[in-house]
Amino acid sequence: MKIPFTLFSLFVIFALWTLYEIHKSKTKQQKDEQKFWEREREADNVRRKPVDNLPYISITDEIIPNIDTYNDNLLSLINQLSAMKELKILNLSGKSNTDLKMEYGPANLPFLTECDNNFIKLCRITNALGKELADNNYINDAISIYEFAIFNGSDVSSSYHELAKLYLSSGRKEDIKKLIERAEGLDSLLKESIINKLNDCYSSSHN
Repeated sequence: MKIPFTLFSLFVIFALWTLYEIHKSKTKQQKDEQKFWEREREADNVRRKPVDNLPYISITDEIIPNIDTYNDNLLSLINQLSAMKELKILNLSGKSNTDLKMEYGPANLPFLTECDNNFIKLCRITNALGKELADNNYINDAISIYEFAIFNGSDVSSSYHELAKLYLSSGRKEDIKKLIERAEGLDSLLKESIINKLNDCYSSSHN
C-alpha cells in the first residue's frame, strides 16, 4: 500500500523539525555548560573578601520564649533554639556555590555554607517551636517565633500558614496582608504556593 504523498511529506517535515529541535537543544545545553564552567573557573580565582559585616541573624534572649512548662518536647525545642545563639547564621537563599565564590572568594565557601546550613536549621526549629507553642496555648509566643523566622526570610510554607491562622484567631486579619507582602519578597520555589495559600486564607476571612 502506497503512502499518500501529502502524508509522506508531513512525515518528512515532522522528522526534520524533530531533528532540528534536538540539535538546537543540544547546542543550547553545550553553550550553557560552557558558560557555567567559565564562570566557575572565574569564581575559583576570586580573592578572599571580608565577611565580618554580612547581615547575620541574631538570636537574642528576648526571642527565646520564657515560659513555665513541663512539656518535654516544648522544652527541647526552646533549648535547641537557645543553643543557636552563638552560631553564625546567614540567609543565603537563592545563591549557588558559584555565586558565593564570586562574591566572597572560594576560601570563604565552607564558612558561608555552614552559615546557610544554620539558617536552614533555624527555620526548621522555629517552625516546630511555633506549632508546639500554639498547640499548648502560648499564642503570643508562637506568633513572635513565627514572625521572627519569617522576618529573617524563612520560606517554610507551614510557618506562614500557621501564623496566618493565629492572626485570624487573634482578630488580626489585616496582618495577613503584611505576610503576603513578605512572601512576595521571597527568593524561593515555594513563593507562589505560599502566596496563594495566604490569599485564600485572607479571602476566606472576609466571606
